Amino acid sequence: MATLKSAIYDILAADAQLTNGNNLGDYLGLTSTAPYGVYFRNPPEDIDFESYSVITFFINSMTGRFPRDIYFNVTAWGDNFENILNRCYDLLHNASLGDLDDYTDLMFKWDWSGPELYSDELRVYYQQQRYLIKGIKS
Repeated sequence: MATLKSAIYDILAADAQLTNGNNLGDYLGLTSTAPYGVYFRNPPEDIDFESYSVITFFINSMTGRFPRDIYFNVTAWGDNFENILNRCYDLLHNASLGDLDDYTDLMFKWDWSGPELYSDELRVYYQQQRYLIKGIKS
């Protein structure tokens, strides 16, 4: 079985390896080598944003006991961040994550989109979406 974090990575990475016209692989361009353009928390320092786009993800916060509210953020980095986030929505909103080691009875819903931003440090456009996950801690 998997953890919540690894299950979400698996969904994003599996789609990032596909190039059928509307998959993350079409938008990220890193289909052949793990992690396929899907990174935990921050993009790597050496990414060439003129050639590739990437996704970062992390659990932002948790609150409550029964059920627990888990806020999960996905950020798309690159000129095509809108297409990437639309595909992430298709993959994650109402997603079924199966049996997990750390949570049961999950509900996965899109919750919020942040502003379109530009990173002066990385010299790339990006935007973040937040998902609300409700689940029972195992």
